[in-house]
Amino acid sequence: MKFEEEVMHANLQEIQICMEFGNMYFDRVRLIDTKDCRQMRIDKEGNLIDDGPCRYGVDAESHKHVENRYSDKKTCRFEWIHDRIFRVVTVPIVMTKENGEKRRFCLELLEEKTDFSVYKTLNDGVKLEDMEAEADRAYFDSMTGVYSRRVFDERVFVPEFLNEQITFVVADLRKFKHINDQYGHEAGDRILQRVAQTMKSSLRKTDLIIRIGGDEFLLVLKNCPHYWAEKKTHVIAAKLAAKNKLEDWHKIPAMVDFGIAEDHCFDGTEESIRRLFNEADRNMYEMKRGIKKSELI
Repeated sequence: MKFEEEVMHANLQEIQICMEFGNMYFDRVRLIDTKDCRQMRIDKEGNLIDDGPCRYGVDAESHKHVENRYSDKKTCRFEWIHDRIFRVVTVPIVMTKENGEKRRFCLELLEEKTDFSVYKTLNDGVKLEDMEAEADRAYFDSMTGVYSRRVFDERVFVPEFLNEQITFVVADLRKFKHINDQYGHEAGDRILQRVAQTMKSSLRKTDLIIRIGGDEFLLVLKNCPHYWAEKKTHVIAAKLAAKNKLEDWHKIPAMVDFGIAEDHCFDGTEESIRRLFNEADRNMYEMKRGIKKSELI
């Protein structure tokens, strides 16, 4: 599977694997042919089967809606199905046939939402279409502008990295508690924003930055071996050092410690996610301990 911007490039077998994996964690999985507005499935023999018009395929206007909506980027929205509300994460897919012809699909991952806040919002007169922006905001950290912990906890990122070589990098600010205690939380917030934006500017569009909590971040890198991930951390550290000289707010330097762990074929299970994260987290604390020892010498 290959990614360009936010579009997934996959063959039919890889799409089938994604659908089977999605069925393990989501309430429903749908494959939509965005050109013809048809709902598709893949049978046991690996054949693509037309299951009829999708729910948008009623008229020409809705047909165009599907084609435009899913051809360029991943989206998140809410949808009514038989008096129940589902959060729908969509992933656009380009499949290249053996003759070189390209065909566009959209993989939809549906999760039923039962929390009271969603229904209260609807009862207050907000349309489902208007909730899309709220859904997107739920997965972004308002302070730093990177992904929030929900992306990690709900494994939203998994379909993008399934069966790929991935690397987890845990990043933790150095002496952040001291910054908050001595200079106040406003200074701490400014430092967090500086670090998040520096990391974001140092990575590819296919890489993810997730704020796990407090001053801890997780970088998820695809097809980035350990030594390249380590080089990226050096680039981030160098950029922060340069910004400390130019933009140092109240003369507070922003420094980050990193821990790295890699998986050569990511299976997306909760066990493998936790194993990778814990390994990277341990390596990050090893780095911290080594720095503390060097400071004592």
